Amino acid sequence: MQCFFDSLRAAQYQLALLLCRASRQQEAEALLASLGVKFCINPVLLTPDPSPQNKIKFARKSRRWRNKALQSDAPLQVFKNALPPDLRSHLKAGFVGDSVFWAEHKYDDPETSFFSYSCAVPVKDPQSSIEQAVGYLYSVMLADESTKEWMSRVSLGEWWVHKRPHSAAHQMHFDADERFFRSGSSYRLFHPSASSVTFLSGAGTGGATCVTDQVLEGGFGRRAWMVTPEAGTLLAYRGNVLHGVLPPPLHTKREASDVDLTELRTTLMVTWWEEKEDLAMGPQTEVGRVAQGPRSPHPQAHCNRGPQWPRLFIRKKDGWGASVAETVILPRAHSPVWIPLKLPLPYTTRSWPSLADFKIKPFSSCNSEPSQHLDNILSTFVTGYRLFLHNATEFEDVYIL
Repeated sequence: MQCFFDSLRAAQYQLALLLCRASRQQEAEALLASLGVKFCINPVLLTPDPSPQNKIKFARKSRRWRNKALQSDAPLQVFKNALPPDLRSHLKAGFVGDSVFWAEHKYDDPETSFFSYSCAVPVKDPQSSIEQAVGYLYSVMLADESTKEWMSRVSLGEWWVHKRPHSAAHQMHFDADERFFRSGSSYRLFHPSASSVTFLSGAGTGGATCVTDQVLEGGFGRRAWMVTPEAGTLLAYRGNVLHGVLPPPLHTKREASDVDLTELRTTLMVTWWEEKEDLAMGPQTEVGRVAQGPRSPHPQAHCNRGPQWPRLFIRKKDGWGASVAETVILPRAHSPVWIPLKLPLPYTTRSWPSLADFKIKPFSSCNSEPSQHLDNILSTFVTGYRLFLHNATEFEDVYIL
């Protein structure tokens, strides 16, 4: 019986998210209220953005001034062409969906814990093409006036990679030092000086990264920015702000035909730390032939022993050419980040919208058995995307003991 109610709540959660993405906020809020939700992420962030040209053309002067004020002191910067084209193509090929990198790390296994690798910066003796990429990103961020302050005392880059299907999201969260996060009596919360996301996959692959100005114990954020994936784009932001990946917009049938649903949203993540000679790694676990955990040492590329994935990322001795990175205009800032739910009218079972309203076949896009797909939905509900909050201090409850 408990499984039935858990499944029902998971279905309500997923349906509410679909309704928000379909601009049916009132119906969504009724479902969310039944789940005890008090605050919802601004629904504007979950729906397709109007044409920027239309915004400029029809915006009144007061609105222009308001948006200009919202953009001041933004905690992020966006660069295009952050990596030389050959290096970006090389990395994308190495992290393709069936790469041995994912298999050796058991990336798709839900039991696999967080793992990352680290290197000192500036990168003087790169062990791989990935560390060469970290060196390029470090140089780009250090040279720009808006990010220079964040990077001035950085001495360590911690990197990892994500791949996700087009429809997947990543919960709203804060970056922290995973060596100490939730580690019992030794728990300490450390944020990096800066964080960055480099998109290796093409435009339109997956949802946008949402960056807010919300910090822990600072109340709800006032502003949020949506940065959509585009190959070679570098998104840099302060290391202590709330961020995540939102689900992609719902497409019309015509729009969906232009989206390559087979390409995975692939990103190179780097957190930048102010540490002096501290390359200490976190607790390691054996995954096949790979010892992995936070800040693992970069393994050497050997022919017949050890992990095989480093052989995909052999460094180029002469480098990859000059980076032609340049800043781009920041996307529009949306405000507020969170909205309180209004008290809905009684919501009867007959008035519930159906999944058929969205022309969705629950198991058509999943190669696994329906029961496994249901388990995935339930696990998503339990952890949540943190787009719907039960109280105003939910993030503090997670991160601060």
